Formats: sequence, structure tokens, C-alpha cells
Amino acid sequence: MSHTPLNPGQARARIGLVDGESSVVLQQGRAPSKLLAPTPRGQAAWICHMTFGGGVVAGDRIALDLELAAHTTALSATQGATKVYRDPEARWSEQKTSAQIADGALLVSLPHPVTAYAEARYRQHTSFHCAPGGSAVWWDVLTAGRPAQGEHWSADTVHLSTDVQVGDTVIARDALKLQGPFSRAQLQAYRCVFSLGLVGPRCAEAVAAISAQEPLASQDCRWVLSPLAGHGCLIRGLAANVEIARDTCRNLIPWLPEVLGDDPWLRFMQ
Repeated sequence: MSHTPLNPGQARARIGLVDGESSVVLQQGRAPSKLLAPTPRGQAAWICHMTFGGGVVAGDRIALDLELAAHTTALSATQGATKVYRDPEARWSEQKTSAQIADGALLVSLPHPVTAYAEARYRQHTSFHCAPGGSAVWWDVLTAGRPAQGEHWSADTVHLSTDVQVGDTVIARDALKLQGPFSRAQLQAYRCVFSLGLVGPRCAEAVAAISAQEPLASQDCRWVLSPLAGHGCLIRGLAANVEIARDTCRNLIPWLPEVLGDDPWLRFMQ
């Protein structure tokens, strides 16, 4: 990981082994980004990425770079929902996360939902680069906005994308683009879109258990599963609200608290 000066909005963290425990050995951030480490050392290191004001202002360029050394475990979370504000000048805001995951390491990425306000323009790109023995779990949620204030999929444009690479091979490129009235017409019955991905040997048992389940299709939630070239799986879903999406994914990966040393859903998502 580079030690060059940070650009505005950039943050970086490195997780290494110290006396056999996963530890935050580098933690840097430059406004409007900030990094907290609620559990800097232990069974798993916990990193919390936040922005001043709790959101993304039009024109912001937020970036988070993570590096996990071999056989470490880390949780990357956020302090609260990522609110994307509109801009009278219709400028874009963007957020990028890049993770380098070494052999035997596991990164769990559980950010809060993205809530794009009416007329907002937002791009988000996440990339996981795993060594052949590296593993990752990620959860992403996009909400409809602020229905209580008459906003329901009212953002101008939202583009979310995730790339997953194992060794030199890209095994997944997932993208979601929602734009204007078409999105509102297609998603009017739902208040959030979510995805849950798992790759690598430390997720193998969980992938097998999830793959054995029937895809869920109910009035309040529906999801489908796509295998990732023998390396893992990706679930894409729609839910009536964030709570249902959270509980659905939490039930699919109930082993996380044991691996992380605590329950991230209870600490961050309630």
C-alpha cells in the first residue's frame, strides 16, 4: 500500500498480524473521509469509514483503500447510512472502495445503505482483489430515498458496480444503474435493492449451504443466486424495506459473529 499523501476524501487502512491477532497497523484519512477503529486488534480488526456530515455532497470524491495481510480477518463498516445529497448544478458525487486481500485473509464489508435523495447523481465502485486463498463477504443496499417526504426512487441517476478478481482472473463484474422515471415504474413495490456476495475458501461452507436453499420469492422480499465460477456466489434481491433485506442476509450468513468476535448487525445496523 502506498504511503503517498492522501487526496481530499481519501482514506486507507492496512490490517496485519501482531502476536497472532488481526491488527490495524495503518489508519489514515483526509477530510471529508475519516476512519475509526472500534476494534483495532483481536480475533478480527474492525474499521469504520465515515464522512463528515454523514453523507456525500455533490462533487465529493470519496475513496477507501484496504489491504489485508495473510491470514488476517477484518470488518469494514460505516457509521450510518450514506446519504447522497442533490446539487443545483447537477454535479456527480462518487465513492470508490478498493481491497487487496492476501492468502488466508477474510474481509467482511458491511456498509450501511446508500440513500440517494431526489435529483442526486451518484456513482459507486467497489473492487475486491483476492489472492488465490483470499476471501471476501460483501453486502450492499440501495434504498428508494425518503418515501416519508414523497421521494421514492427519485434520484436522477445512481450507478453501483462491483468487480471481484481472484489472482489474475476477474470472476465477477456486477453493475446496477437506476435512472429517473423508469426506475420508479419498475421498483415501485419495493424500497430497497440489495446484494450479498461471498468468495474464497473461508466462505466455501457458507456458499454450499446457501446454494442448497431455494431462491426466495415472497411479497416482501425476493432474491436469486448466481454462482461465481466455482469461487463463490452472488445474491441479488429486492425487499419491501431495509429491515427485511438486513434480516434476510443476516440469516443467510449466521456465522459472521463467530468469525468477527461480535455481531456486526447488532452493533452497526440496528
